Amino acid sequence: MAWIRWNLPTALLAAAVLVLGVTEAVLTWSPGPGNLASRLVVAVIAAAAVLLHRARPGWAAGLFWLGSVLLLARGVEVMAIQLTIVVVYFGLGRWARPWVAWAWVAATVAIAVLTGRYVYYHATVVAELTGLSRLLETSSDPTAGVVRAAILPVVVPLVVGLIL
Repeated sequence: MAWIRWNLPTALLAAAVLVLGVTEAVLTWSPGPGNLASRLVVAVIAAAAVLLHRARPGWAAGLFWLGSVLLLARGVEVMAIQLTIVVVYFGLGRWARPWVAWAWVAATVAIAVLTGRYVYYHATVVAELTGLSRLLETSSDPTAGVVRAAILPVVVPLVVGLIL
């Protein structure tokens, strides 16, 4: 009974993420080799990351970034479903060992610095949905803008998870 009490809400949240991710992938894909398949794989990876965010938060973060790297490697637009990073980083703050959580924050900043220009030019959907586009537009350096924009969905949920 304890398993159901703790894991059923997480499983339902992961199922909702999967449905939303598949819907987004199908409705927003553009013609191109492997574009739809890449987006569907990212939707499944995002749902798996949400499913693991409580039991294995470090693995959840790794899965999340695996999906992000897949999109980057395929040259596909960043998906709105990737806002599940908030759930993943909350899980890191709440249920991971502190060194694991902060190691992922450092890795996230490094990833943002390394991929800043790509994200700046290809994250229009996410930026518009979250209002981060104004923050990105005010920056003269795309990498600095992406790093600043990444602080909200990464550090805030992580700190809230640490406090709780």
